[in-house]
Amino acid sequence: MPKDAYEYGVWKTARIQYNYHISVGKIYYSVPHQYIKKDIRLRITQNRIEVFFDHQRICCHRRRYGRPGQYVTIEDHMPPNHRQAGEWNRQRFVNWAKKIGPHTMTVIERLLDKYRVEQQAYNGCLSILKLTDKYTEAELEATCQQALNIIHVPMYKNIKRMIEVKTTSKQAITNTNPVDDQQDHAFLRGWEYYKERD
Repeated sequence: MPKDAYEYGVWKTARIQYNYHISVGKIYYSVPHQYIKKDIRLRITQNRIEVFFDHQRICCHRRRYGRPGQYVTIEDHMPPNHRQAGEWNRQRFVNWAKKIGPHTMTVIERLLDKYRVEQQAYNGCLSILKLTDKYTEAELEATCQQALNIIHVPMYKNIKRMIEVKTTSKQAITNTNPVDDQQDHAFLRGWEYYKERD
């Protein structure tokens, strides 16, 4: 006899996104990262979340209830670069951002706090901080300040778009050709030029 009593289940189809989690009731459950962008079948019961690919069960989670937005992650499901973050950790990102400015640091801290699995924020943090390869630290800090005024947790795409717009506008003003004083004026001649000559 089975150890657990049979439970009625609801079947759904989903596609695994890049964060290798699927959402059920606003709670996120991990799936082996090898199945990213694959279509899978979910069997959802009162107590379990089962994930099937090609008619084979690839993982199973005990169903959670409570706070929306929480992540249920099995370490073996994580990509190697997430499991072996090595030198990358929260403190390193925060220290790097702090050197740029307080608003950049706030953006990075909020982005790190957004994810239940901290490593999922690392790519976004690195992408934001690496914007200093193309723009100045002052430009990034000013953009982060602007972003925080309108978005509680600015993402990389928000920061990138805003800094591009700001610098493009600034360049357009700078590159406007100044008026050439020697070419943009009328040739004026005194009254002596026009007087009748004998």
